[in-house]
Amino acid sequence: MKKEISYKYNGCEKKIGYDYHDRNTIELYYHVDTATGENKCLARCEHCFLRNNKLISDFSQEINEAVKVINLLKASGYSVSPIVSDSFSNNGEYIRNKVFRSLFNGSYDMVWTSGLPIVNDTDMKMLDMVNLYKIKMIGMTSHGIEDAESPMRGLIQPSIVKKAVLRIHKFNEINNCNLKARLTFTIGKWNLQHSQIEKYFDYCEELGISTIRFNEFFDTQGKYPEYVLDKDDRIKAYKYMKTIYDSKDYKLNLSVCEDFGVAGIKVMNFPKEIGSCPAGESLFGVVYPNIYACPVLLRNKVGKIDKSGKLHWDRDRLRIIKDSKTDQEFTGCFAASYMHSSLFREKLLGYLQ
Repeated sequence: MKKEISYKYNGCEKKIGYDYHDRNTIELYYHVDTATGENKCLARCEHCFLRNNKLISDFSQEINEAVKVINLLKASGYSVSPIVSDSFSNNGEYIRNKVFRSLFNGSYDMVWTSGLPIVNDTDMKMLDMVNLYKIKMIGMTSHGIEDAESPMRGLIQPSIVKKAVLRIHKFNEINNCNLKARLTFTIGKWNLQHSQIEKYFDYCEELGISTIRFNEFFDTQGKYPEYVLDKDDRIKAYKYMKTIYDSKDYKLNLSVCEDFGVAGIKVMNFPKEIGSCPAGESLFGVVYPNIYACPVLLRNKVGKIDKSGKLHWDRDRLRIIKDSKTDQEFTGCFAASYMHSSLFREKLLGYLQ
C-alpha cells in the first residue's frame, strides 16, 4: 500500500509517498506471472530480480486458477496484491479480465509497464483500455535520462520511456482525459550525486511527470558489488532527495521505495516504522504454491498454500528470519541485506540448513 505525507515548504505544497504495510495483517504479494521478455515487458534487464531467480523464473499461473486461489486467501482475511511482470503482458489480458481486475479493490489505480508496449501500440489500444477501466496512473522505470546511462545491460532505454510518456500526453490531449505517468529511477554508486539526482527531478518536471520515484539498486547476480550503496550512501540518498525536492517549486510528487532502509530516513519525516520492512513477519511473496519470506527476493521459502487456500507455515524458518533482523548487517530491507551483505547471507543460510 502507498501512503504519503503532505507539508508546506517555503509556501509550496509538497507530497512524499512511502510504502506502508499494516503489520497487524498478513500481506501477500501474489506473483501470477514472473515471465519477462517477449509478450511481457519486452525487456531483458540484466539486474531484474525476476530473471535472476531460478526458483521462479518464467512462472505463469493460469489466470482463472490464480483468481480462485486469491479469492480463497482473501476470504480467510489475508491482504492479497496480485503481481505481474508487466500489466500489458499478453496484450493486456490482466487488465481486460474483469474478475482479475476486481481483485485489486481500488489499489489498481496504477499499472506498471516497461514502456515499450505503449510505444509499439500505434493505435493506442492499450491506453484506451487503461482509460476505459478508469486506471489513473501508468508507472515505468527510466534508467537515467540519457541512453546507456546505466551500466546494466538489456534495459529499455530512457528515450523509449520518454516516447511512451509523450504518447500518454498525446492520448490525453486527443481524448480530453488525464492519465498520469510515474517514473522510477534506480540509484546506485554510479549516479549517487546531488547534481545527477537533481537532473532527474528537473527532467521529470519538464516532461510533465506526476510522480518521481526512487529505489535502490539490487545486485541480484552478485556481479556488481562496486555499484551497491553502503550505509553512508543511503544517508546521502535520502538527504539529496529531500533537499532537492524542497529546493524548487516542483509540481510533481516524490515517492521513495522502502528498500533504502532506515539509515538517514529521519530527514523524510515518515512515520517511525517506515524503512524497516516486515518481510518474513507480516509481509510475504507467493509463487503458488510456495510462500517466500520476501516478496522481492523470493528465495527463502517459509510455507505453502494448499488447494483449499490454507497456509502452512514453517515456523522454525519464520523464527530464524525474524531473529536475523536484529543482526547489525540488517539495513531495514531484507532483500538488500541478503543480496548485499555476504555476512548476513551466510549467517542466515547457515541457520536455515
